[in-house]
Amino acid sequence: MVRVYLELSVLIALANPFDLFHNQTREFLDIVKRFGFELVSCKQAVEMDLAIGVAKRPLRVTDALRILEVIEVCGIKLLSPHSRTLLLLVNEYLEGTSLKIGDLLHYAGQPF
Repeated sequence: MVRVYLELSVLIALANPFDLFHNQTREFLDIVKRFGFELVSCKQAVEMDLAIGVAKRPLRVTDALRILEVIEVCGIKLLSPHSRTLLLLVNEYLEGTSLKIGDLLHYAGQPF
């Protein structure tokens, strides 16, 4: 089965009908589904992104709940790679880049 990995910005666009990329993202997902591809994301990365977002902006709880709803409604499968393996990849990536850990979690979660 072919998988299409979705990181947080795609989920944000799906959850917010006022987002500039909302319509294009929905159209993209419709095409992906017609081809029979599986929509996936990394559970740990999504959970961490949502927790950090709510901690920084407590009034964004509704946004986080909308994102969780979109994951369910769109049938996006959250993969749970072994945390140790994920952490080892993130640490390896940290050596070669200045990206934030949340982004690196998504990159590290893609192979699973």
